Amino acid sequence: MRRTSHTRRIVQADLPDVALNWQTLCLVSGGDIFTNQPCVELAGLGGINALLSTGGVCDQQDIADKMIDFAKSQGITNKKALVAAAVAYRQHARNADDIGDGVVPSTPYCTKAPRNPELEGIVNEQLPGVDPGLYGGPNEPIVAFGEDGTCPAGLTPDVSTCSCN
Repeated sequence: MRRTSHTRRIVQADLPDVALNWQTLCLVSGGDIFTNQPCVELAGLGGINALLSTGGVCDQQDIADKMIDFAKSQGITNKKALVAAAVAYRQHARNADDIGDGVVPSTPYCTKAPRNPELEGIVNEQLPGVDPGLYGGPNEPIVAFGEDGTCPAGLTPDVSTCSCN
């Protein structure tokens, strides 16, 4: 498929809120918030970038895994809330871009298993308005449903129904 300039983007105004929720919980967690600045790095910087259409396919899952790693670290007093926020972050849809002629492909799924069991079976949602038959983005090739990344890890594409089983 020929790549053209991006003319339309499905953007989400709530991305800062998603990051701020985890960051706020992190800052009051009782954990080590100074070494590698996890509250800022995982929420504001890496966390937002992973939800953009230019983020890597598994960046969102990797960030959610790191959020849960932090929640399980020494001194944490709000582990359940941090894990719940990390799971909600992992489920959040990523931005999607128009690849030309009004076609906005779905964002590919990460097909590697997460490190933390709390994230098993948790995948990013797709935005309303994306094409369920095409997957890809600015940094990923555009592929038809049925190719790698068009179903979450552990599921197999059924091209006759355009569903994952």
